[in-house]
Amino acid sequence: MNKFSSSNKESNQDWLGQIPINWDLKRVENFFDKRLEKVDDKLFPPLSVTKLGVCDQLSDVAKTNDSNNRKLVRRDDFVINSRSDRKGSSGIAKRDGSVSLINIVLIPHRIEPKYIEYLFKSYYFKEEFFRNGKGIHWDLWTTRWEQLKSIFIPIPPQLEQQKIIKYLDKKTTQINLLIKKTEKKITLLKEYKNQLINQYVTNGLDENFDKKDSLSEWIGNIPKHWELVKPKYKLNKITRSIEKSDEVITCFRDGIVTLRKNRREDGFTFSLKEHGYQQIRPGDLVIHEMDGFAGAIGISDSKGKSTPVYTVIEPDEKNDLRYIAYLLKRMANTGKIESLARSIRERTTDFRWNIWSVINFPFPPIEEQIQISNFIEKKNNQIDLLIKKYNRKIPLLKEYSEALISEVITGKVRVTEEMK
Repeated sequence: MNKFSSSNKESNQDWLGQIPINWDLKRVENFFDKRLEKVDDKLFPPLSVTKLGVCDQLSDVAKTNDSNNRKLVRRDDFVINSRSDRKGSSGIAKRDGSVSLINIVLIPHRIEPKYIEYLFKSYYFKEEFFRNGKGIHWDLWTTRWEQLKSIFIPIPPQLEQQKIIKYLDKKTTQINLLIKKTEKKITLLKEYKNQLINQYVTNGLDENFDKKDSLSEWIGNIPKHWELVKPKYKLNKITRSIEKSDEVITCFRDGIVTLRKNRREDGFTFSLKEHGYQQIRPGDLVIHEMDGFAGAIGISDSKGKSTPVYTVIEPDEKNDLRYIAYLLKRMANTGKIESLARSIRERTTDFRWNIWSVINFPFPPIEEQIQISNFIEKKNNQIDLLIKKYNRKIPLLKEYSEALISEVITGKVRVTEEMK
């Protein structure tokens, strides 16, 4: 990549700085006509405008009842979400359809649409788009066509636009492939964690033990000297009173049980009335009765309070609660929780103590419970280090992609023939 200084000129736009001397600088309105037709979503299927572009309407978006009052989108139109809290939500429509009224629908002309797509998703333009908006708060902030059309944008010669598009298509495809490969590695590592639990929690660490049939499909054969006992005879379910100083504890789907503030605070609701709330202490086994099927089972690392939706098992000297947690996770992995629990809504179950405490569980001697738990925990910690490494890599790749787009699309980095 080549950087130029002597062949640049001042744009007099703070968000752009210098641009190549052979590039034009013109307002957005010079390259678009605004599409204003109103349609309904029966003749023109609803579309969503996301950070990944324009797609068929997502299933989890809020939908308006006013299905007759939408904007027409034609194939190859450029659509941008006017809500500035959704920075970069824009793209070229690949089909005819309709969008909600908060979107700006534009017909591009005298410019390569893909160049504009890259420009509008660049960091510098997104910030300028936000700056030109109006509102009372950042998440109630809107940049309408009246503000958007006056923004000055850099316009390379058409051949250079095509070079830029070809280069960025190639580079972003390579980066996206790396991201997908990294995400796949994370998925496989998480699956491996579950395989470890499934393999050792009911078989033990010594393959030479004689086995017996547990008479339960989710357990399979177990070492002959292990007990098969109902958990209600082995474990102590408890409900403690809370203290005023107790903070909120959450059991997450990855099995981490900790103070909510240690992970995230947004997106949760919590009643001001503390009727039925219970105290959780470090070392308690906690099962989320509605999310247990998805792995929300673990050992608490903190003292705090929770709603009654959690089953809390108190530690004792006769059983390693980590081992019990792994057993319950095996139930989740094999689909046993979903088959036992009452479904209360889509992908949510009601998995209470009175359901799972009355079926037989395998109970090895306490020494073996501890050995199995230590082995799985050690392996999981090693896997988690790899997962963290890959999780750190993904945002770095995304940042690199955005930085590359921003530098190229504004002329800070010039595309040459050999770079294509």
